[in-house]
Amino acid sequence: MSEVTGLSASEVMGRLRTVHDPCSVASGRPINLVDMGMVDRVTIGDDGTVDIYLKLTSPACYLMPYLESESVRAVAEVPGVRSVAVHPDEGLDWSPRMMAESVRADRALPLLPMAGCR
Repeated sequence: MSEVTGLSASEVMGRLRTVHDPCSVASGRPINLVDMGMVDRVTIGDDGTVDIYLKLTSPACYLMPYLESESVRAVAEVPGVRSVAVHPDEGLDWSPRMMAESVRADRALPLLPMAGCR
């Protein structure tokens, strides 16, 4: 929690739970970024700046602009947030094992593949 702004990572993560992975939405089973295991970490500066580090599901993910804009929109609504920046990785490290256990258990059927998603 930022001592100056009172912002907490749990508040930010709560807002990121409102952003869904477009590939899971397209398959008919929406999964938010947090439960999908795409949020690597969140840092909060004393000046209200929030940095979100995402793990992309694929190096070919062409939906990063959507993930960025929706993450910024959702987190910017939190009182005390001054700015939001999203930092994606190269899409080489994510695996389905990073999903929340509840999501993995709920996925009896595999997600339908969409170009650029795995």
